[in-house]
Amino acid sequence: MRSVRVLLLAAAMTASGAAITPSALAQGASGGTGGAQPVRPAQPATQAQPARGASPAAAAPVQGTSGKLPVDPRVVSGALANGLAYKVVRHAVPPGRAIVWIHVSTGSLNETDRQRGIAHYLEHMAFNGSENFKPGELIPFFQSLGLTFGRHQNAFTSFDQTTYQLSLPDNKPESLDKALTFFADVAGRMLLLPAEIEEERQVIMEEKRTRLGAQQRVQEALLARLAPGSLLGQRLPIGVEETIMGVQEQDFRDYYGKYYVPSNMTVMVVADMDEQAVVEQIRTHFASFENKPRPADQDAGFKADAAPTTTVEQYRRDLVEDLAAAAINQRLDARVAAGGTPYLRAGIGAQEIQQAMRLVSMNASGEPGAWKEMLEAAVTEARRAQLHGVTQRELDEARAGLISRAEAAAARESTLPAQ
Repeated sequence: MRSVRVLLLAAAMTASGAAITPSALAQGASGGTGGAQPVRPAQPATQAQPARGASPAAAAPVQGTSGKLPVDPRVVSGALANGLAYKVVRHAVPPGRAIVWIHVSTGSLNETDRQRGIAHYLEHMAFNGSENFKPGELIPFFQSLGLTFGRHQNAFTSFDQTTYQLSLPDNKPESLDKALTFFADVAGRMLLLPAEIEEERQVIMEEKRTRLGAQQRVQEALLARLAPGSLLGQRLPIGVEETIMGVQEQDFRDYYGKYYVPSNMTVMVVADMDEQAVVEQIRTHFASFENKPRPADQDAGFKADAAPTTTVEQYRRDLVEDLAAAAINQRLDARVAAGGTPYLRAGIGAQEIQQAMRLVSMNASGEPGAWKEMLEAAVTEARRAQLHGVTQRELDEARAGLISRAEAAAARESTLPAQ
């Protein structure tokens, strides 16, 4: 059966200090369509309003909610003298395994006009020659560790980060040593040979061509319209053809030399290994790198000063938002189950895009021919939520569901695989 989705959007840039309100959601009915990967909100919202029909105390400040969230005591954190951060967790599920990441705090938003796409291109170049792995040697190296290239090895580039990962088949010190040798080469020893740059161009272009579907075009149009005048819609990680085909060795070295420095990186290890032994291996591989100041991010045209949720107050804000969305989504599910709605599915949610923007969306999907009716019904539901909030019963049900999921997650945590 064919299906179509309609989407209501409302956005607030952190540059203005604004936050989404129910009114903004209702007025957002004329917005475009598309989507972005949801991330937990990181920008403090305005004071939540109590649910209609619920006690006003439901949204009142709670005593003892100030201060930092507690950190899992299993996490061993620190930094080397040159600024490289590390986080190590001992975890024995599955036994005898290790997962290693290196996170670089830079992505496509730090590219110049000439460099559009170079952060992602550079990620590819990490596998095309470095001080310890000449071109063509890396796949045999991974195979020597018992890894399959592309399956146990992974990497990705986004607007604000580049991350590399290796899943090791064992927890032998020599295996971790080899993994960290590769990551140290990624951190500061890429060769960036002109011949390899040329050979990789068509690989990047083919990857770009595979993304030329309707969903990608809609997402690109959405990002351009959500933040006009900023780099958000102009610095898609995949880049543009003219720069992919035109960047040269020096362009790579300019970006690599500026942003791939120890103070801008974090090594993370989750392994069935002694934490201090892992830290010593990290020190062995990375301590010799030069201490350089952490580079400032390029001005992207918006105030992206949000931070991850680290305080009890911020976490409570997130929970209030989760409860509101859950209550309204339960209502929408009940309407669909009762029959008579023009849509087959509907939902509401909020997300943060690249720590730059708060986005509230409501979507409805169903038969293509009913899109106007779905849009009208979605606007009506958004308006109803704006004017009347949720009932105490809806709030209680949403709270019970959230607590149940949290308890189940806590019970499963120790059994989750290291990945």
